[in-house]
Amino acid sequence: MKKVFVFIAFVCALSLSINAQPAGYQLLSGDSKTAMTKKITSASSQLKTLKVNFTQEKTSKVFTSKVTSSGKMSYKKPSYLLWSYTSPTAYSIILNDKGAFFKNAKGSVKNKAIGELGGLLARTVGGDGLVASSDFSVEYYQKSDIAVVMKP
Repeated sequence: MKKVFVFIAFVCALSLSINAQPAGYQLLSGDSKTAMTKKITSASSQLKTLKVNFTQEKTSKVFTSKVTSSGKMSYKKPSYLLWSYTSPTAYSIILNDKGAFFKNAKGSVKNKAIGELGGLLARTVGGDGLVASSDFSVEYYQKSDIAVVMKP
């Protein structure tokens, strides 16, 4: 369950803009929001590793249809992250103790911007970015599961 929650939250973090609350979800505020923050903090402190397969759908006013990507993500505390897209184009974002890298069929390149993105991804997967972030305002919504909406 923790893995599913963290992955859903991570995918929410990748959304660049969300203009409305998720359909059927209730915004958590006050004591409910405080309780959710405590649950996330507790779960993230116990999370040491995470491996998931994902499918990501992107919608945009620029594209006429959804863009669907898939891949795998591996995380190991405190700062190892491998986010690999396998389709439609294969490439990876790698964050480790040697730096941050963008890797595709042409090779890998160390990249400061990838480092910032990788750091954001690692904080989000690790839970820290879901509780307190200077980069995003965070809202929690509940239905039968939890949705975390992060706005830049």
